[in-house]
Amino acid sequence: MIMNLRYIVIISVIVLVSSNTIFCQTSRVYHAYKIDGSYPIVEKWNVKDTTGLDNLIEETYDSLNRVTRIRFMNKNNVREIFPMYGISIITYEYDNNLIIEKYFDYLGNQLTLFNDESPSYRIYYLDSNNKINRCTSHHYIKVDTVSKEGLKKIQKSINIWLEVLFKEDTDSTYTDTVFCFNCDIDYIYGFKYSYIKIKGVFPKIDGYNFNYNYFKRIYGKDAYDEFIRSY
Repeated sequence: MIMNLRYIVIISVIVLVSSNTIFCQTSRVYHAYKIDGSYPIVEKWNVKDTTGLDNLIEETYDSLNRVTRIRFMNKNNVREIFPMYGISIITYEYDNNLIIEKYFDYLGNQLTLFNDESPSYRIYYLDSNNKINRCTSHHYIKVDTVSKEGLKKIQKSINIWLEVLFKEDTDSTYTDTVFCFNCDIDYIYGFKYSYIKIKGVFPKIDGYNFNYNYFKRIYGKDAYDEFIRSY
């Protein structure tokens, strides 16, 4: 009887470990892209044979078929991309009704208010039909050195951001470390470079139809044709 109980305990532990491993398991797909000016152009989705391809979008997804990370690669290294915005890596976190999309440079540093024009991250709030109800944009504030010149630079940057983004009709908040305001965006930004998305679902605001003239600028013909068939 004691021996049987020991086997039951051992089997239970093995099942538990196996279940957690499966749940946390991640997989990858790759997409071929080229650089046109400041932006990557997706040429082919879900490339099976990456031999000889230097420029690849590495897409990581979890066991629930949700994209968790996008990296723009060049010769097995993360590429310094988007000279204006600096977005080389995008990550995703999921909760019951929201998606957190974070932006990083090629070194893995999260983008900040004074050094980059991109937000540090966005939060998308979804309804039960995977429609975007609301989006908030968050900008981290990072001060490397506090000096008279540094404080003047910070003050100038804040004034510019207040004038451009935080208008009187904008619902914005500020804490000691981050600016937050409602963002005007029709779909999840980085999902345009994702093949997996959320089990193939591309969340957007209710009533929005994808602007194909815009998407033609970021997809090659084959990738664009596949996008049209899907959405």
